[in-house]
Amino acid sequence: MEFIAPLVFVLSAIFAIAFPILFRVVFAHKLRLKKDISKNNLIRFERNCIYIALVTPYLAFIAYLLEFDRFFLVGTFLMALYATYYFYPSKKRIKFEKRIFRVK
Repeated sequence: MEFIAPLVFVLSAIFAIAFPILFRVVFAHKLRLKKDISKNNLIRFERNCIYIALVTPYLAFIAYLLEFDRFFLVGTFLMALYATYYFYPSKKRIKFEKRIFRVK
């Protein structure tokens, strides 16, 4: 049972930071030679990125229910807060993403 807290903590870091970065890199690499992309492609990318990142709050809920040690509990909650804050689709962020990926 001692391995569950570190495992959930590492999974929260993976889903909050590593997978979204990897997903973004793969998306950008796939579109690197295109002059522009459709709005639907960007929406699908953003939606999938949000789905990946928002696994982390569920992991934080599991950490809370299982009463992990303070370090792992707080770390998992910080990852959840980061994921929900960073991937929240604000107007400013969407405008920035449109400019980066050259949405027509």
